[in-house]
Amino acid sequence: MDTNNPYQSPEAALDEGQQGAYKPSVFSLNGRIGRARYFSYSLIFNISYGILAVLLIELVGVNLMDDENASPWAMLAFYLPAFAFLMVVAKRRLNDLNKNSWLALVMLIPLINIIPGMYLLFKSGSVGRNDYGLPEKKSRLMVVIAVGSILVFVLGILLAIALPAYQTYTQGAV
Repeated sequence: MDTNNPYQSPEAALDEGQQGAYKPSVFSLNGRIGRARYFSYSLIFNISYGILAVLLIELVGVNLMDDENASPWAMLAFYLPAFAFLMVVAKRRLNDLNKNSWLALVMLIPLINIIPGMYLLFKSGSVGRNDYGLPEKKSRLMVVIAVGSILVFVLGILLAIALPAYQTYTQGAV
């Protein structure tokens, strides 16, 4: 074919948007995840880990935070998997932002970690392929989990304010 033909179709690979996207795995160490998936993974993991901690306290009778008999090695064995999972999720989110994964270590600094945490939650990822690969396929389930949990959180705050006010109102009306 003539290479100077202006009517020839382009031969560039189309990997922008959804055409070159991949479906990320929860336990993958590499790849990119978006804001909704980052929030959903963190939320689901923290809730399940909290339930595990309550079961451990109730069944075994050892509170790793308050019990003076708790071994530091037991605390390390319990918290190390949580730490590792959350650092991997932060790394993958930084990959989506086309940032160096070592920035996830800033999440270890108490109180300062609020700033990069908000950055990871609210900054949109890079469009198309970046240095860390293709973007993720969009998932409605992750968006539903993220939005639903935010709505439940706001509803809980509103109920915590409204119920005591209503009880005071009904007691005064009698």
